[in-house]
Amino acid sequence: MTIKLTFEKEYKEPKGKYLHLKLIVNDKCCIDDIVITGDFFAYPPENIDKLSLMLKGLTLLNIDDLMKRVENIIKNTEIIGINSRVFKELILGLLKEGLKECQRAKEK
Repeated sequence: MTIKLTFEKEYKEPKGKYLHLKLIVNDKCCIDDIVITGDFFAYPPENIDKLSLMLKGLTLLNIDDLMKRVENIIKNTEIIGINSRVFKELILGLLKEGLKECQRAKEK
C-alpha cells in the first residue's frame, strides 16, 4: 500500500494577493503533485504550470537540486501581487517540510 503525505501552505500578502500551495509526496519521498494556486498573476503565466510539472516525480531527497530548479523558474517569472522572494521561500519551505516529514515516516 502506498502512503501519501499531503502538505499545504497558504499566504496572503498584506494588501496583496493570496497564494495556496499543496504538495503530495509518496512513501519514496517523491513528489506526486504540487499545486500552486491563488489570485496572484505571473508572467509568463505558463511558468507556474511549468514549475509544477518540472517538480512532479522528483525526489525530495535531492533538495538542493529542487531548490535550484525552483529558483531558476522564479527568476525568469514576474510575480504580481506577491513578493517573488516570499513566493520562492514558501515553495522551498513546503518542499523542506515534505522532506522532513517523509524522512520521519520512513524511520517508523
